Amino acid sequence: MAQVLNNDSLRQWTRRQRADAERAILTAAKTISPAIASDFASGYEWCVETIKQSVHASLANELEMSKAAELLKRGDIGGAIEVLKVFHAQESKIASAAANNLCMLKLLQGGEKLQEAEQYSEQSLALDHYNANALALYNMGLVCRQLGNVEQALEFFYRLHNILLNNVQVLCQLASIYESLEDTAQAIELYSQANSLAPSDPAILARLAAIYDAEGDKTQAFQSNYDSYRYYPSNLKVIEWMGAYYIDAQFSEKAVNYFEKASIMQPNEIKWQLMMASSHRRAGNYQKALELYSSIHKKFPANIECLKFLVRITTDLGMPEAKDYMEKLGKAERVRQLKMQRESDSSQGKRHSAHSASSLPPTHGGPGLIISKSADLAYSDPIGEGTTRPKTGQRRPKTNDSFEELDDSLLPQ
Repeated sequence: MAQVLNNDSLRQWTRRQRADAERAILTAAKTISPAIASDFASGYEWCVETIKQSVHASLANELEMSKAAELLKRGDIGGAIEVLKVFHAQESKIASAAANNLCMLKLLQGGEKLQEAEQYSEQSLALDHYNANALALYNMGLVCRQLGNVEQALEFFYRLHNILLNNVQVLCQLASIYESLEDTAQAIELYSQANSLAPSDPAILARLAAIYDAEGDKTQAFQSNYDSYRYYPSNLKVIEWMGAYYIDAQFSEKAVNYFEKASIMQPNEIKWQLMMASSHRRAGNYQKALELYSSIHKKFPANIECLKFLVRITTDLGMPEAKDYMEKLGKAERVRQLKMQRESDSSQGKRHSAHSASSLPPTHGGPGLIISKSADLAYSDPIGEGTTRPKTGQRRPKTNDSFEELDDSLLPQ
């Protein structure tokens, strides 16, 4: 009967009204505190003192905690710590929450502060051994892990796991520890449990994929990465893995789509554009690959790898532009070698002029020019070598792609 009376429509309405009033007061304090005083902290202090003298005095502590959170948002960590330390003399639940927050701050500061974080976590546990959010145990586990006490960290996280059986964060922390201990079977089991509770979490799927990939299980790795990509298509690591997987599976056309998305996300990163062009080349679409390499060259004219690919393709297709690209490649190689030489000289200090001259590469055709035979025409495909495809568009036969028989007359003197 008492339970029914405590939950009748009038009491429910009263609780809703009280909750609305508390929310309005807290929102008003956050809104006006920066404007009613010279600084935010002074304005908040006035709001707290005013609340204490009203019928809503019980909100003062909550407002103080909110003040600490706002100070953190504004980057005033010292001020937030001072506010939280005041709560040590308050009732146990409030003091426990304050100790948890102090532990978190010290944990983020790292280094010597980790010992203080451990102390605050122990204080929080002593004040409220089963606090509502179990933050004390969680923080204690994090602190122990940062200090290198892995076994103790496992003990705290398992204690927390017994309290919160289906908590995704706890399962992920346990899995991460086992992963660091190279116990992949246990890590996969825990990540799988977390994935069953949060099937749309892309981070969990990505971690599972990484473990499967390290174990050599490409099928499971592909499935996990594919699901992770569906839920979060902006993870560059997953995008790169998917593209490389399709390259290995001889589906270069599908790999192009992934590298294209990566190039859109990072338009100034030449790696994605080179991978996209290389995928077209491996798929036999030489004309599209040539267009992409030409576009990349216009945007990054000094990139040597792009020039090497252009020399390769234009030579394979028997195009007259091959000579121009060879000349540009030779110049780019000389510029790179001279730059490396200057950096080497500056790092080792000034040397005697004769000694410096003897350390320079051999010259040809006059001082300051590197002999053309030193130009490196070998290239490295960013996604590996592809299968040999027929070159129906070339105008003259070519049986050797190693560039070892290039005539020096094709390079600028």
